Amino acid sequence: MYVNGGSSIKWVVWIVTAAIILVVGWWGFSLYERSFAQTTGWQTANDEMKTFLLKQSEEKLKKAEFSEQSKNAAALSQTNTDKNVLKDTTANSQTSSEPSLAEAAPAVNKPDKELPDNNTKPASTKGMINLNKATQTQLITIPGIGESKAKAIIAHRKQIGSFQSIEQLLDVKGIGVKVLEKMKPYLVLEP
Repeated sequence: MYVNGGSSIKWVVWIVTAAIILVVGWWGFSLYERSFAQTTGWQTANDEMKTFLLKQSEEKLKKAEFSEQSKNAAALSQTNTDKNVLKDTTANSQTSSEPSLAEAAPAVNKPDKELPDNNTKPASTKGMINLNKATQTQLITIPGIGESKAKAIIAHRKQIGSFQSIEQLLDVKGIGVKVLEKMKPYLVLEP
């Protein structure tokens, strides 16, 4: 009987020892993994993807702002060109003895199509996007917003008339608290 009892004790000691070795090994490996990541700059794929997506969103926002500035510069250039053509026509008519068509016809005030209407506010202000005026293309530049969410935001805006607060975006399908927090720094609310 003593031999049988001693044998079962040996098995228990072996099992307990193996369990202790596994726990200590797991704990040591997790410490090594954390210190390795800190010393080598190693990142998980999830962290790398977050960094990549953030950079990509910032680039989209910069491209949208550059595109908007280019459009404004083109409109200003076209306006200046039109004014210069009118000045040249007036100068040429003064040197000629015959009256030109510009002198014979009365001036008609026509608004330029390229110039923005003074009564409407721009869709974006200083890099911020006006939620009540933003186009789908502008909304897509916001981190966390793709084409389908941008369409949903515009559809909801049409349904309610205009947003009264940025938090109303939580009523849009696909936008939760986390997505809203990512969006807030890029949004401004103007009528």
